[in-house]
Amino acid sequence: MGMVELELISGLTRELASEQSVESVARRGLLHLLRAAGVGSGAVFLHDESRGELRLVASHGLPLCLLRELNRQKLTPAVAAHLDLVALCGGDELSARRLAATATIPLALVDRLLGVVILFAPAGSDLSLIGGGEFRVLGDILAVVLDKTLLAAERDRCLQASHQIRLKADQTAALLRISRRLTESLKLEAVLTSVLEEATLFLNATAGALHLRRGDRISLAATWGAEEALRSAADLAERAINLGETVMGHVETRAFLTVPLVPRANCIGALTCLREGLYGFSEEDRAFLRTLAAHAAMAIENARLHEEAEEQSVRDALTGLYNVRRLQLRLAEELRRAERYRRELSFLMLDIDHFKRYNDTYGHLQGDRVLRRVADVVTQNVRTVDQVFRYGGEEICVLLPETPRLKAMLVAERIRIAVAACSFSGEDGQDLGRVTVSVGVASFPHDAATPQELIARADAALYRAKAQGRNQVAAAAAGEPGPIQASTVTTSSSGLLGR
Repeated sequence: MGMVELELISGLTRELASEQSVESVARRGLLHLLRAAGVGSGAVFLHDESRGELRLVASHGLPLCLLRELNRQKLTPAVAAHLDLVALCGGDELSARRLAATATIPLALVDRLLGVVILFAPAGSDLSLIGGGEFRVLGDILAVVLDKTLLAAERDRCLQASHQIRLKADQTAALLRISRRLTESLKLEAVLTSVLEEATLFLNATAGALHLRRGDRISLAATWGAEEALRSAADLAERAINLGETVMGHVETRAFLTVPLVPRANCIGALTCLREGLYGFSEEDRAFLRTLAAHAAMAIENARLHEEAEEQSVRDALTGLYNVRRLQLRLAEELRRAERYRRELSFLMLDIDHFKRYNDTYGHLQGDRVLRRVADVVTQNVRTVDQVFRYGGEEICVLLPETPRLKAMLVAERIRIAVAACSFSGEDGQDLGRVTVSVGVASFPHDAATPQELIARADAALYRAKAQGRNQVAAAAAGEPGPIQASTVTTSSSGLLGR
């Protein structure tokens, strides 16, 4: 073998070494063979053993009509050596004459034929040299590299398939675990926490957020991770909710993935995961989070419905205030907290003066309106941390956490003045020509040590205020129900005015 042949073989080996895919190896090898043969057109076919036919994988310089036919024809190695070019070119004899001379180079391995290379030249061209030994060697080298690339591609496909199987198994296990967690509680806060923890853990996210929509308002319901990383989460959630679609991309140096929560027809919120760095979320991450969101959306919706039903069960239907059932729970909780942290706590009990007379005169419907209006006035004159309850009939209670006795008296006086300042239909029939309230005040630990004692002390103070002329505020006093002795503090309409 001469120097020229060695250079051809060495050149082909170097060129093929840098290629990765079957198509790129076939194309690079074809171009090298075309240069060596001094022709301008050719094609590479690989043998599909399962079908017994050749598959076109690379071409150069061939007319489009011929390529279409070559792709459509079920060629065999024997047929490939004697192509009917006129038929393949759709009857275009000019194109067929330009490709009339052909030479076939087998891509042979030791045990099988991997494929063939067909070189095309104008009619009359001498392609006899292509049948020489150096072209067979070039074909053998190209066959070996193609076979190695095919094996590598098959290995990669197997690895990818194995990875997909493991990923699906991991996702299934994660979803089963999440489903179990989501059914453990109907508390909305617990459900939101479970969803965020599982989503961020599985996706290796550095932060996460859950936004929920109530009416036209979108609010942050739960977070996980650094607060700084979540600054852009609100905008992402709004986009996902409004579009009803997944939003994925980058914000500065953070990758984000936001999916809508759609339990039924309407979107109720969005789940966002963020990851530091430019390495973004994959399509597998996207598919997993969408599946998780579908489970989470139903769990969140059920928890919200349960929460609303539970809230309604502790609300008074007429006034919208909390009922006695809720009072018993909250008073016990707040008293334990006050005792643990050595804080004071106060309790107000108020009653609408001469409410029975008003009801008898104007009817229960008008009486209900007065009761609702008084409930609104009381609610408007306390803090958001304070809780207002309907105790029964026309009696309303207020629980004032971390509020000492004197401040509670000021709150009670403010409520009394606010009610007296309101106008009510038929109020001219009341004693003072207006609707008024009397208020009793008791405090922990000054007046009582238990919830029952606190209620009894405030109730006794209320009836003392009514006995002394109504439209007054009275504090628990010595000798009234309860074991604790206390001084008497009573204010009239000219008493304390602020908190």
